[in-house]
Amino acid sequence: MTTRFNETILLVRSICHSIRTQVKADVTKTSLFNIMKRIIRQNEITDLKLCRAPDELKFIGECYGTYLESGSKHHHLITKHYLKPEFNVKRTADFLGFKLP
Repeated sequence: MTTRFNETILLVRSICHSIRTQVKADVTKTSLFNIMKRIIRQNEITDLKLCRAPDELKFIGECYGTYLESGSKHHHLITKHYLKPEFNVKRTADFLGFKLP
């Protein structure tokens, strides 16, 4: 039970880190964090109550964390490569390592 709790904490931290890079605000005050906290508490595994599919929520959380990280990387690539001005001859030559006369 302790290892499952640690896995859940690591997963929540990973998702919060992804949210923090995109929102730039206090993650604990976002509605997404409150929803995530409510879902985790509803599906806790205790001696009295057993979650129907404990690995299902872990899988969904991992998928969502991967989705957030991929979206952030995609946004970074778009801003890095496509939002720059067009290459002129001098800039292209410098980029390729050639020297113009």
